[in-house]
Amino acid sequence: MKNVYKITTKKDEPTYKIINGDNVLGLKKIPTRSIDLIATDSPYAINFAGNKWDNDVVSQEALGESFRVLKHGAFMLCFASSRTDHIVKCRAEQEGFIVKDTIMYVYGTGQIHTYKYGREIESELNKLGKTNANLVQEHLNHSIKLRPAYEPCIVLQKPYRKGQTHAQSIICGGCGSMDIYNTRFNNGDKLRYPSNFIHDNSEQVLEQFATTGKSGVANYFYYPKPSVEEKNYGCEHLPKRGKNYSGSISKNKNTKPQANFHDTVKPVALMKHLIEIFCPSGGVVLDIFNGSSSTGVAAIQSKYSFIGIELCPDYCQIGLARMNKHLSDINHPTECEFEVLLTTEEAA
Repeated sequence: MKNVYKITTKKDEPTYKIINGDNVLGLKKIPTRSIDLIATDSPYAINFAGNKWDNDVVSQEALGESFRVLKHGAFMLCFASSRTDHIVKCRAEQEGFIVKDTIMYVYGTGQIHTYKYGREIESELNKLGKTNANLVQEHLNHSIKLRPAYEPCIVLQKPYRKGQTHAQSIICGGCGSMDIYNTRFNNGDKLRYPSNFIHDNSEQVLEQFATTGKSGVANYFYYPKPSVEEKNYGCEHLPKRGKNYSGSISKNKNTKPQANFHDTVKPVALMKHLIEIFCPSGGVVLDIFNGSSSTGVAAIQSKYSFIGIELCPDYCQIGLARMNKHLSDINHPTECEFEVLLTTEEAA
């Protein structure tokens, strides 16, 4: 067999880095075909909590650069919204990715705020000099969306190099397969293989398995949304910000002030589970929307090297604090490296 590029070797000691800047600029600093896995919680384009960063899904250019830095056969895991995941898939396919699967992360804590459409209808009728009490009452507590109960995690793959088989791709680059054996989990009675359904084990989700009993819910990996303690571990020295805090591109909507005020923190155990399935042993994990660095902490726990790119300076400081605390806990010889790039109008 002819090797079409140099066979990959792994470093003995994992390295960790956070880049504060636009993700396209950060990606351009990463060598071609040097990343084993991209795992990221990208913006959903639903204007979540009024945050500026949630006005579009991952850009075409960022997906193109992600494709470039990934090794052949490597995966990109991209969390998205059920309303806008089709945009991510279309953009990714245009850049050359293959859509391999969609993992459903199901939870019971989603909230819905009813919109008083009846009052708005009443106001519009008043402008027209009309009344319609029945119409107003009928639409009084209607909404324009359902209560969210799951987030899709899109599984993308960079194709093998042209002319290569699956085995040849793994020999040359180490990427292309999913470790579903060593990531089996025990939910009480026996080891089970990972699937494309993950849940948070909340009472609301468990109720849906009531007819199948414990054996039904035990088929699936679960981990609850992160606790306050998990979010803030390592951030004790950072200022606690209340719900009125608004940074450069970040806002805090939490009622209780917290050091880690990121609104959409993913569970570390969830990201660790995904990394260990999709990233080859000793590989390099990249998160192009690093946030408060749950993916980075998961990479530390799994002994993978990590690069995180995050535009918001506030979130970078939270991510650094969390990662450095976990590195200290395992007596890692160095702290997480930090580099400032900024722009996107200098993180306006």
